[in-house]
This record gives sequence, C-alpha cells and structure tokens, in this order.
Amino acid sequence: MDFSFEAKDIDQQDIAAAFQRFGIIHIKSVLSKANIDYFHSIISSALKSALRQNRISIPFTENDIDYLYNRLFQASGVSDFWRFLPKTFAKNSLIFHRLLCEPCILKVAERLIGHDQFQLNWDQNIFRVDRPDEEYSGFEWHQDHPYILLSESAVSVWAPLTEVTRSMGPLIFVPKSHNGPFHRVILKNKVANTADDYKSKTSKHRYMDMANRANLAEEFERESIQLLISAGDALFFHSHLVHKSGQNLSDRSRWVFVARYGDLLDKDAIERGWRTTRGANPSLVKELYPDRVVGTHVRE
Repeated sequence: MDFSFEAKDIDQQDIAAAFQRFGIIHIKSVLSKANIDYFHSIISSALKSALRQNRISIPFTENDIDYLYNRLFQASGVSDFWRFLPKTFAKNSLIFHRLLCEPCILKVAERLIGHDQFQLNWDQNIFRVDRPDEEYSGFEWHQDHPYILLSESAVSVWAPLTEVTRSMGPLIFVPKSHNGPFHRVILKNKVANTADDYKSKTSKHRYMDMANRANLAEEFERESIQLLISAGDALFFHSHLVHKSGQNLSDRSRWVFVARYGDLLDKDAIERGWRTTRGANPSLVKELYPDRVVGTHVRE
C-alpha cells in the first residue's frame, strides 16, 4: 500500500510525504524483538503475582498472558480493582519507557514532526488491553486532538504487542480525513463516583463524544480502512485523523502500546504554556477551543 513501509527502508522513503497525503503511515517491524519479549516477561510475571495474591492456582510454567489474564478476570471473588490492574501496571514499568524511546519510533516521529523536540502528554500515553466482546471499552469515530491537546500536528502511535487477527479488531481509520474539518465535540461532565467499577473505567466515551458522529458514521464507514498489522508494527497517524477501535470478536485480548508525540516548538502550544489534557477531565478543550465544543451534558 502507498502508506506501508518497512522500518529498514525508511531512510530511502519519503514517509513524511505519505503521512501528509494520507494522514497515516504503517511502518513494519518498528519495535525490537527484545522489547516485545521483555513486555511479555513483565506482563506474565505481574499477572502471576496478581493471581497468587488472589490465591488462584496456575501451572508454574504457564506464561501465556491471555491465559493468565483470563484466569484473573474470570475467577470468582476477584475485585474490579484487580481486573482493571493489567491496563495500568505496565505503564509504571520499565517496558513502557523503553517503548516510548524505541529508536525507530523516535526516528519516524522526528521525520513527521520535523525535529526531535517532542512534547509528551503522559496521561494520554497509554497501554491498552481490549478483551473479547468488551464493546464499551472501544472508541467510536473520533479525532485524537481534543483528547490529548498536544500540538495539532501531533502524531499518535498505535503498536500491537501481540498478533492481531482480523477478528481481534485492528484500528479502523479514514485515510485523508485529517485534511477535512475538525469535528466538534460534546463534553460530558460525569458526576464523581467512588465505586471501583471496571466497566465504568473502561467506557471510552464517558467524558467526550464527537457531536455529529451519528450523522457521519455511514460516510466514515464507507471510506474507512481496517489494516491488518503484525506485532511489532506501528501505525503513525495525525491528531486530526478520524478513526475508531475495531471490535474484538476473538477469544484473545488485544494488547497495544499507544503513544503521542507533539511539537514542543508549536506556537499555539507555547502560548498556552504547553497545557494538555490531564486525567479524564476534558474541560481544557472548551477553554482553548470554545468554537469546537457544541454542548455539555451532565451524566449521572
């Protein structure tokens, strides 16, 4: 495809031109095997520790992260705290830092932004685990910019750490949609809830939604692509590109590393003192871009 490249060939390819044209590029074999292996080691060790903490027995030699997570998730008496934990603990391990600084990822981001002085939004650099048939955890059609508020030229990276089959729901995107309009959003002021609820925590549109999504969904679907990519590959896409999560219809989880690299020297970012979205509070987008917010709904 016109926007797919081998990592070993990027010095001989004009990936910036392809990115400018399509709003997205696919780079094969971006992540090193050493980091992918280290990821599996970290996750399997942590999951086995969590299982032991919850007095759940497993074979000593078992290291399959899907088997381990399913045991933790499906066992009776395990709280939502422990079920949600695999979505967060990897971010606090060395593997997350290694992936953020993966040399080939940094090289591609530098080529797309134009230099290597990046701004990161730590809260919006995430580690995703999309379990089978968890529709509530997926994003519907959206653009990343209002969620992260880095420079508008920011680059998002979506990199699976395990194999992603068609039934596991790879990312779905609309090529060239970054050149279209910025789609306005509706903010949802969720009333504080102290319940440690797994489903609530993994529902992705509880704070913000594309205002005209229902009217545009058919057009987006018609023009969209779902590209099958392998573990170690990565999609790099513009912060205005319209995209959504694929639904995982398999019996295995989809484990994905997601990072965002903004332009530290961007004029608008500098003027606002590099403020970005923190946590799950979207109010800053209304302050910075009032014309891009069409309403606020209070939710119980």
